[in-house]
Amino acid sequence: MRITVLILVSANLIAAAEIRVVVWDEQQPRQKEAYENFLGNAIADHLKTRAGLKVRSVKQNDVNKGIGPDVLDNCDVLIWWGHVRQGQITPADCKPLITHIKAGKLSFMPLHSAHWSTPFMEAMNERTRMDAVKRYPRNKRTPNVFFEYIPPTGRIPPARDSLVTPAF
Repeated sequence: MRITVLILVSANLIAAAEIRVVVWDEQQPRQKEAYENFLGNAIADHLKTRAGLKVRSVKQNDVNKGIGPDVLDNCDVLIWWGHVRQGQITPADCKPLITHIKAGKLSFMPLHSAHWSTPFMEAMNERTRMDAVKRYPRNKRTPNVFFEYIPPTGRIPPARDSLVTPAF
């Protein structure tokens, strides 16, 4: 009897310890040249073979672009693969994602060309804002400290002689 209870309790603890992974993929048509069922699904299928992971694959054409509350509230790790359709995800679409990251509820893993993805860029912009406020807090000695955020002009690489940002 004790062994049965121990096994049941252990099984519940193991199930509770599963890491919920969501693989997000824009699923652009050219992927089919290399991945019959899209790259995100190939990544998810591989991860599903690993113990301790509960894996789900979503795509940009899903409801809420695949990053709605039903996805984010049931996700510990978000793996993001994007390449061509980055501009179709808006900063507003990413606000809940950034909130989850800041709250420590979500780990974000951008892959490949995701350095131009809106979630990655918004996460880096938010980190810059947080670092600036931490470095230059408004207090009695510096009551006039304020920050003006100037959004980037687009998804263009900086010129070789560009100001390195953030520039404090």
